[in-house]
Amino acid sequence: CMMLGLTQDYFTPFLLLLGGNAIQVGLMSAAANFMSAFVQMKSPDFAARAGSRKKIVTFFVLLQGLMLIPMIYLAVSKTNEPYVMILLMMMFTACGAITVPPWGSMMSDLVPSSKRGRYFGWRNRVLGFIMVGFSLLTGAVLSAMKKVDIYYGFAIVFFLASVARIISWRFLEKMHEPRLVYKKEDHFTIFDFVKGMKKRNFARFVLFVALMNFCVFIASPFFSVLMIRDL
Repeated sequence: CMMLGLTQDYFTPFLLLLGGNAIQVGLMSAAANFMSAFVQMKSPDFAARAGSRKKIVTFFVLLQGLMLIPMIYLAVSKTNEPYVMILLMMMFTACGAITVPPWGSMMSDLVPSSKRGRYFGWRNRVLGFIMVGFSLLTGAVLSAMKKVDIYYGFAIVFFLASVARIISWRFLEKMHEPRLVYKKEDHFTIFDFVKGMKKRNFARFVLFVALMNFCVFIASPFFSVLMIRDL
């Protein structure tokens, strides 16, 4: 969450700083979310082939932290290459997304079902405060560095985010991984999921969330453009 607070709301302003326009902002958002959805569908297969959910989580968490280093270079070199940033953003988001299914699977094995609601409620509350706090800190750093060199401000922010992600990788390396039991009945294809849309409440819920996100992401990538360039 430290990394997300330092970066999540500031990729679009950085793209604008690199010479990006509204079309490229939309492309970055769409490409990153599409890539995330695709890799998440394949993530269980990767974990099965690797024979370990933890290996997938730790490898891609480390890779995600390292993906911020080229962004630091873009900031320090002041290179106006918005399409390079879009590509890096796609890879950065995909590395994070691919860890979600195996991490959630491990946590469901580690946390008893009777305690999950209480534990994740507490966890999300704490992490929410941390993410908001570091997002405010990032805004303060960038505001202060604007008087010196805003490019170096982004370089500092991305460096701190990279360090935070690598620290989380070190802690994930110490995480216990319960043995995963594969059940044939748990496996289904996307076509099986669509066929069961009328019968399964979960499938209807997924459709609802998908449509909600579709509507939200029509406008949300462009708020930063409006505030920075027009307001």
